[in-house]
Amino acid sequence: MKSLERAIDILFSFSGEHTTRTPAEIAAAVEIPVSSVYRFLKTFERRGLVELDRRTGTYSLGYDVLMLESAVRKKIGLDKITKPILDKVASITRETVQITILNKDHGFLLFAEESPIPPRFAPEFGFPMPLYAGCTVQVIMAYLPESIRERIINGGLKKFGPRSITSPDVLRARLREIRGQGYAISFEEFYPGSKGIAFPFFRSENRIVGSLAVSAPIERFDSEKERQVIALLAEESVRISKRITAQDGYDPKLVI
Repeated sequence: MKSLERAIDILFSFSGEHTTRTPAEIAAAVEIPVSSVYRFLKTFERRGLVELDRRTGTYSLGYDVLMLESAVRKKIGLDKITKPILDKVASITRETVQITILNKDHGFLLFAEESPIPPRFAPEFGFPMPLYAGCTVQVIMAYLPESIRERIINGGLKKFGPRSITSPDVLRARLREIRGQGYAISFEEFYPGSKGIAFPFFRSENRIVGSLAVSAPIERFDSEKERQVIALLAEESVRISKRITAQDGYDPKLVI
């Protein structure tokens, strides 16, 4: 079991910030001997989970990892429910649209359709988004039980963007506001120059599943566009909730 944990730690040492790593860097990150790292990497390489750049001596994740991504998306069962709606919203707004789901105490970007117009704002697929960091996840956090919200708040609030909320009381007030109006808006809380609007969607018994969001540069998000996006997301998020409830296509084991 310890060996399995080490293997998993090695794979998770790769990220958006560390797409390539030497065996020594991996060993330092996961705190195991370099000799052990080499053995794991050789096995991973044979199975296509990592690739070796022989010129630089660095490793990166292999394309066979995408098979796991596909399996996760199909297991979650939201692709047929949400993808057509994501595409519709992206076509109408011509801005970046995201489907984010709750995964334990983080947000998980499930799907994103990027705007054809730069600049664009969206986290990388699979990046664990803290639930307090921006509208896409705040609108999820707002509908969690109070005990879970408080546990997250008491764990500390890290600053990500120029206007990140780092005060527990300010965040509590924001979450109350979100529950009151039914959606979230944020400015530069994760990316400088960005604005986002997000609506929640639910499964049966009003259990939160995730959010449907549109993000864009602040200068492209004037008051008229904001009204249009709010109306569109309000309608489409309800549509997602109804489809999830009707089709029972979501695996509740993935949420808190």
